[in-house]
Amino acid sequence: MKLKPSFYNHWASLQNGKQVLFNFFTGKMIEVPDTDFEKYIYVMDHCNTDLAEDQQKLKKELVQEMYLIPEDVNELDMIRIRNLSSRYDSLFYNLVIMPTLDCNFACKYCYESRDTGYMSEELQKGLISWINKISRMARRLQLTWFGGEPLMDFSIVENINSHAKAACAQSGCFFHSDITTNGYLLTDEILSKVDDLRLTNFQITIDGPPEYHNRYRPLKDGSESFDVILKNVFRLLDRTKAQVALRINVDKENYSSIPKFLKMIPQKYRTPQLMLAYKDIFSDPEGNKGIEEEITNNRIKSYQIMKDLYTHSLQEGFEVFIPALKIRDHHCNSGSKNYFIVHPSGDLYRCTVEFENGKTVGHLLEDGNIIIDSYTMAKWLTYTPGDDEKCAHCKFLPMCQGGCRYNRIVGKNPCSLEATDLDGIIELYYLSKSKLA
Repeated sequence: MKLKPSFYNHWASLQNGKQVLFNFFTGKMIEVPDTDFEKYIYVMDHCNTDLAEDQQKLKKELVQEMYLIPEDVNELDMIRIRNLSSRYDSLFYNLVIMPTLDCNFACKYCYESRDTGYMSEELQKGLISWINKISRMARRLQLTWFGGEPLMDFSIVENINSHAKAACAQSGCFFHSDITTNGYLLTDEILSKVDDLRLTNFQITIDGPPEYHNRYRPLKDGSESFDVILKNVFRLLDRTKAQVALRINVDKENYSSIPKFLKMIPQKYRTPQLMLAYKDIFSDPEGNKGIEEEITNNRIKSYQIMKDLYTHSLQEGFEVFIPALKIRDHHCNSGSKNYFIVHPSGDLYRCTVEFENGKTVGHLLEDGNIIIDSYTMAKWLTYTPGDDEKCAHCKFLPMCQGGCRYNRIVGKNPCSLEATDLDGIIELYYLSKSKLA
């Protein structure tokens, strides 16, 4: 059988001087000693020739780990199969529920409207009816709470999650839920119910130390929010089992202050229960025309700064969440058939940035039935990774799966920042693995 090196192999020279061989299709990595580097190169370049005994042994290892693959294998087809299998998985449902678009904050980069309507009791009954049907068909149901600020009316979260938990327990469907919240409204009452309601994951945003966070994320009346949120994060970690992802939005103004903020988090919280996630600031220009120029000018274009922040966080003993280090079946759940965002009105969407233009994919009725716009749905579900030449020749494709689907649909650049610095993302992977060792 003739062999060839995987297209997704990538050699990286780390800052510590070490050489590693990483494969973006498998997510596997080999640290190669300097004394063996030439041997690895030779074996991979001459894998179909007669080799010495030690070279044959290395060749066998490289085949087992898929750094060397059969010559007739089309790796793009393998990526597409992985993507399509996940996209049309009928046994997994993810509903993103937005009880309201109302919010107690006035974040300067927010792209959503400030609609103050809330999901009606009638629509909540319809949603529960739909969830009951799903629980009898699926093996796993994930409810994701989003807003607006979903804790503006916690009774809706409690009502839906309680029914979903009971329905899934009866049918044998695994149920869990997560929530994206600004963290300001985490009262003692809410904290006492988190575990019972299967709210297993929280994403809470703090944009650096107070002087930046309070400017980026003030309350509606202009008041500061930093102190309350940080205290609530600590209370959430102390009193629940929930995993907390602390999202830190970064631009060229606040990035150098992040180490100062990290020092404000005591050592006892630097555990796997708390993870840090960095994200460059973005907004939709049609949603925030007045400040879009400012945000665009500040947006970090190089992944180098993100890499430095993750590196510093690992060195300080924090767990980090880096989506780009995960081998994905799809870029985000918007590419999956059974993924829907439920608007407070009952309209169904694929992405929250579509709210402003009203591009729905369907509607949830009060009787629990749904109406789907097949033509619009097709736009989200028909792209497969590698359909365009740039993606087909990009080593990062197995990890980004073609990038942001929304951006691709509207004609914007779908690529992730991580794709611009493959050595940097491998360095992060190496550091994260070293921390776990």
